[in-house]
Amino acid sequence: MTRNLRIYAGALVLAMGSICGHINAQTFDVHGGEGKPPATAKQKGKKKGTSSPSGEAASETGLGWGSGIEVARQARAAQMALDRSDYRAAVGYAQHAAESAPQNADLWFLLGYAARLAGQYDLAASAYRHGLSERPSSISGLSGLAQTYARMGKSEEARQALQQVLAANPRSETDLQLAGELLLESDPTAAVSYLQRAEAVKHSSRTELLMARGFQRNGHPDQAKEMLERARQSAPNNPEVLRAVASYYRDNGQYDAAIKILKGLSNPDASSLAELAYSYQLAADGRNAAAAYVKAAQRAPKQIEFQLNAAQALVGIGDFDRATGLLAQAEKIDSHHYRLHAVRGQMYAMQHRETDSIHEYETAISSLPPTVPEGVLYPTSLRVSLYDLYRNSGDTANAERVAKQARAEISAINIEGANRPEFLRLRAATEVADSDLASADKDLTEALRLQPANTVILLNYANLLWKMDRRDASLQAYKKVLDTQPDNPAALGSLGFLMREMGDDKAAKAYFLRLARKDPGNFVPYLALGDLSSSSREFAQAQANYEKAFALAPSHPLIVSGAMNAALEGHELPLAKRWLDRASEDMRTNPQVMREQERYLTMTGDYKASAEIGYRVLEKLPGDREGIDYLAYDLLFLNRFEDADVIVKRYRDSLPKDRDLPLIAGYALSRLIRKWLPDT
Repeated sequence: MTRNLRIYAGALVLAMGSICGHINAQTFDVHGGEGKPPATAKQKGKKKGTSSPSGEAASETGLGWGSGIEVARQARAAQMALDRSDYRAAVGYAQHAAESAPQNADLWFLLGYAARLAGQYDLAASAYRHGLSERPSSISGLSGLAQTYARMGKSEEARQALQQVLAANPRSETDLQLAGELLLESDPTAAVSYLQRAEAVKHSSRTELLMARGFQRNGHPDQAKEMLERARQSAPNNPEVLRAVASYYRDNGQYDAAIKILKGLSNPDASSLAELAYSYQLAADGRNAAAAYVKAAQRAPKQIEFQLNAAQALVGIGDFDRATGLLAQAEKIDSHHYRLHAVRGQMYAMQHRETDSIHEYETAISSLPPTVPEGVLYPTSLRVSLYDLYRNSGDTANAERVAKQARAEISAINIEGANRPEFLRLRAATEVADSDLASADKDLTEALRLQPANTVILLNYANLLWKMDRRDASLQAYKKVLDTQPDNPAALGSLGFLMREMGDDKAAKAYFLRLARKDPGNFVPYLALGDLSSSSREFAQAQANYEKAFALAPSHPLIVSGAMNAALEGHELPLAKRWLDRASEDMRTNPQVMREQERYLTMTGDYKASAEIGYRVLEKLPGDREGIDYLAYDLLFLNRFEDADVIVKRYRDSLPKDRDLPLIAGYALSRLIRKWLPDT
């Protein structure tokens, strides 16, 4: 029996772990520096950097903003919480103050600023709009609203707000900088012009980095390199600048350069270690990524984001025991955190606990606040993962429901700037889920034009080309990934499966062996090699590889189904029974295992039990030829000729090349004729 390689390969490549999962590395601000809230009279001149970058004058009422001492106390508490980076607390204080003095625009701007830093973008936008209703011409309010819209993926609304800001204050360095970033992808020439104006107002290494990106987009690599070096030289020991330079290298696919810079930081904090881990992930170095994330978690043991980052990275390399420990630590901090459920869902999926995984992903999605600090794409990424789970478990109705939700969600977003390639990649995933391959092709093509060296996007494009039956183009795309990352596990595994589908088993075996040498703790190559040996009827070698795979992943149902198939094809019924006995109850609900159990029961003469399982198999795998044929034979052997005839009529048009269905139909018809016309 030959497995459906297209579906099978997709499921196994997912099992290798994704290098583009839900990462929360603390990167240099993508959408420009955060505009500070209006300073109070007592704060002015006290601490550098606390006044609004847009030049908004402080309220003349000082700490008595609005309606008395209590309001002033709440406003001061909000500012102190911001100073210590406790953004959630700042939101609480600022919201209390603003609601107590609703006519005071400054308090609403303070709330908008705190909410934006806390990732509560809907609340931030609402607060800025409320403040602007009190003071429509406020430059700081418009600037804050523009920055919030940019983070929400509402690029057009952000541009409109910026136009108002720049019309009133054309020398606002922060807003010129943000305008430049928003235009980097769509109009890099105009972006550079805005950035040059920002640099003329105030020298900034960040502006120089953005200009480097603009020059690169315009096809001027020498000027881009000059700006990059100027930014580094202007602040050679500033970790924020060095992290921004590393971000520039990452955006251009120069992961080794980014890693080198981040490793050079002296006494890195948790955020810098998380950036290093993220860079390792993009370079397909999962083990070093996990090590760096674990160090970050140790530096910040009470911050749940770092615990979850580390747990997710450990899940990605299959270290479930350590991941479980970190998830327990995160649960002590916040047992209802949506990412806690999301990471658990990812771990359960890799452990092939599909039911548990689906439950965790559904819980994560239902627990999402209106906006999350991971960004506007995060909820959609959860739905794409949930869609894959429903699809692979055969739940077509729920898969379609989630796919439509994901596409509707991302269709309301349009992200420009440095995050556009990832936005396009994720939108393409929702389009694939919705069977709109042409739109997915268009989005991934644009993403690769923006970041041609991004191997994550290139892998996605190679997968799409394969799905579109453009196998030669898919082959070249996978090989291009290996040109950059010779040991990329996803590319090696995918090439092995693609070569099998293209009929080149020798090349497929070579890729699987490379993967096994690169990552001996990975069960995927041994499972794939077992299937290869089984297809060439080398059953002893197949069983040896299945045993290796089972030792590494004893809860994986495809190992049991593959080994049972090899045993049945080799007419070793006791061996098939031993493999079935090794399967847990959860594994026995997997449709592939159920189908092999159906075959085993047919071969051992238990036709009634086989037929009962056969109907359940077709509920989960409605077009599976083996399941259809064995069920039809079971019904014949049970003398249920009408039922066998129903199965034949239901599936014969969709399986025109099936050799068994015509035989079953003829035999069933002859017996029915004898029943209907006994004298014939």
